Amino acid sequence: MDDSVADQASASVWSRTLTLPDVVNAPWLLSTSTVECWYFRQDVAGYASSHYTVAWKLADEADVSRARREYWVDIAQRAVLTYGSGEAANNRVTSIVGFARSVRSFVQWACCTRCCESLSALSKDDVRAYENYVFGLGVTKSSAEQRLSALRALGACLDADGRKMLFQPYRWRGDLQKAVKRVGRANGRTRTLEPEAFFRLLDYSLSRIEDSEGVVSRAVAYQLAKISSRRPSRSCVLGEYSATQVINDARLTYGACIVMAFSLLSSRKHQLALLDVSDLPGRDGSKASDLTGRVSKTSNASAGTATVQPLVPELERAFGIVASLTGIDLSTDTGPLFRCLKLDEARQSTSGRPLETIRYID
Repeated sequence: MDDSVADQASASVWSRTLTLPDVVNAPWLLSTSTVECWYFRQDVAGYASSHYTVAWKLADEADVSRARREYWVDIAQRAVLTYGSGEAANNRVTSIVGFARSVRSFVQWACCTRCCESLSALSKDDVRAYENYVFGLGVTKSSAEQRLSALRALGACLDADGRKMLFQPYRWRGDLQKAVKRVGRANGRTRTLEPEAFFRLLDYSLSRIEDSEGVVSRAVAYQLAKISSRRPSRSCVLGEYSATQVINDARLTYGACIVMAFSLLSSRKHQLALLDVSDLPGRDGSKASDLTGRVSKTSNASAGTATVQPLVPELERAFGIVASLTGIDLSTDTGPLFRCLKLDEARQSTSGRPLETIRYID
């Protein structure tokens, strides 16, 4: 059957699949979501926008009809909406995003690699083949469990015609754990800096902050010259420094301030991303020395859990440098403290946003 005939044969099925209202009614999806691309609510600051975006276009790995692709995408979306509602309604958005990516990974394999016709056509042989596929990826046990759990969830999912799988994959919890042990490799330790490397980095950061006066003044002068719509005079503004060197020095000093914040506060990355200018002490003229903030990732409260930490002089100086390099007025401004450098603002589509964190994976 060619693609055009298959599309016509499946038209009645696809016409009853998810529509845009079905999508945007999910409380954890933004109103900008479409059937083809979902934009999730960004509950934890610091993640890139792409982390909260799931595109449902399946890669062209095989000669598969458009109707079949749409059928499998519909199955995946139904599974995600089910996972994010009912008893699982308290799942964090980051968990729902992870589940969505795992389901999409399976339907990509089932549709385009395995060429399965439908949910009800899946067999135990297909499950074993998928386990072999996951094993070939060389993922950790935790990642393997996410992928196989998505397949398990599809066992209870119905398609637009009310059909489902003819059996339940991993019906018992022990079955899933046995499969995870077979296909996943042992989870490794979270990589951390060795003590000597960490203290070298901290010492370097302290030296950058101590010698930051010239770096900050040159960065501010260069930025003011750019704003004045005239080409900065190298002799008057930069002296013997090139524009590239001024920008690089500002970036390195800003990075040193971030290292200091992580080292002295022992905060999670999203805590620093959530840190507001108004959280800094002394804005009301008081002599308070405590830094307020909040934790959202491990909190059940919608606004997070409030935190209070002492602010030592070295860190207070680092925050002052951050304010100067980002153009913040500590006495009146609000918004994220850690944001794009003023010198790099032209690279940002939206100014005033918190810095995005990036996870590097080998």
